[in-house]
Parts: sequence; C-alpha cells; structure tokens
Amino acid sequence: MVHVEQQTWTQAAAKFVVSVGCFASTAAEVCRHRPEVATYADTIKARRIAAAEKRVETAEHRRAQAAFNAAQSFVRLEQKADALAQLEIAEYQLCAKRPRR
Repeated sequence: MVHVEQQTWTQAAAKFVVSVGCFASTAAEVCRHRPEVATYADTIKARRIAAAEKRVETAEHRRAQAAFNAAQSFVRLEQKADALAQLEIAEYQLCAKRPRR
C-alpha cells in the first residue's frame, strides 16, 4: 500500500512541476504579444490589455498553486530539496504581487 501511495505522489509531483513550467510559459507568451494591440482604437486596446493582464495574473496564480502542490508531493516523498525549490517558486509568485510595506 505504501509503495502505491509513493508512486502516486511521484507522478503527481512530476505533473505539478510540468504545470509550473507551462503556466510560466503562458504568462511569458501573453506578455510577448502584448505590444501587438498598439494598432487598435483606445477602447479596444484597453480591453485587450486588461484581458491580457488577467490571463497573466491567472497563469501566475496557477503557477504558484502548482508549485505549492508539487512541494506538498515532494514532502510526502521526503524529498526536502525539491520541496523547498518548489516552495521558493510559489513564494516568489505570491509575494511578487503583494504591495510592499
């Protein structure tokens, strides 16, 4: 039973780590294409920029969630270094959006 559970956490950790990369790529891709809205009217441009910013925000939030989930999986597998690496990603994503005091 323990072996089956460890296999499941190993698979889950691997999938969450892949997700972290996918969400980072999505956010970067949206940011790269953002200047293309320069040719539109101001109202359309504002809506497209707002939509792009929302997609980036969502991707970054999901990246943090995936990193946290990967960290939890690594903790269960007793892989401390991998867990800490994923927690750093999650913390960076979450703290980058907080206002500084």
